[in-house]
Amino acid sequence: MKCYFNNQVYLVACCYHPPNPRYESKLDLDQLINGVEQFTATNADTVANEYIIVAGDFNTLVCCILETQYGLTQIVNQPTHGDNILDKVFTNRSDYFSASVFKSLLKTRHLSVLVSVDQSWSPIKPKRVKVKLLDLRAHNIDYLRYMLASYDWSKHLACFDIQLLYDMFLNDIHRLISECIPVKYVTIGPHDPPYVTPLVDSARKAEQMKQILWQIRLIRPSRRFARSSTIR
Repeated sequence: MKCYFNNQVYLVACCYHPPNPRYESKLDLDQLINGVEQFTATNADTVANEYIIVAGDFNTLVCCILETQYGLTQIVNQPTHGDNILDKVFTNRSDYFSASVFKSLLKTRHLSVLVSVDQSWSPIKPKRVKVKLLDLRAHNIDYLRYMLASYDWSKHLACFDIQLLYDMFLNDIHRLISECIPVKYVTIGPHDPPYVTPLVDSARKAEQMKQILWQIRLIRPSRRFARSSTIR
C-alpha cells in the first residue's frame, strides 16, 4: 500500500509466509523485492521523504537480502514465537520507527509487535522556495538573437589576453541576456504537487489575476448603476 501524509510518501507492505508453503519461498521474496524496487524507482526525487515498512509473519523465510541489498533494517529485537523472531519489521528509517513486543490479546502462540514513531524525532519542515523563472517566449529569444547579431564585438577581437577576453565575453553575454530576457520569481510551496513546476505556477497565478481583474470590471458598472439610481 502506498500512501501520502504531510508531504511524505509511505510504502506499507504486509507479508505472511506459511511454515510449509505450497509454492517456492523465492516467489514470496521476489514479490517483496519488486514492490520495494518499484516504490524507490518512482520516488527517486524524494528519497529524503520516503518511508518503507515491510512487516509480517515471515516464519522461516530468509529475507536478509532486504537488509544487505536494499538498505532496510529489521527492528524487532525480541523473540515473538518461542525463542525465535518470526514476526519481523523491516524499514529504511530505523531512526524514526521502533518496535515493541508484548503479549497478544488473541489466543495465539505469537507475541504482538507494535511499531511506533519516535516522538523525539521531528522532520525538517520544508520551506517555501523562490525560483528564478526566465521568460523564454519566442519574441524574447528573437530579440536576444537580434542584439547578439548587432552588438559591437570589435573590442573582443582586438584583445589578445585569453583570460581577459573570456571575462569580457561572459560579462557582455550575461548583460545582454538580462536586458532581453525578462525574469520573474515564483514561490513554490511545500504542499505544491510535483507537477506544479515554476512555469505552471506562474501561468496559474497569471490566470487567477486575470479572473480577479475581470470580476472587478464586472462589479464596477453595477456600483455606478447603483449610485446613479440612488441619486435619482
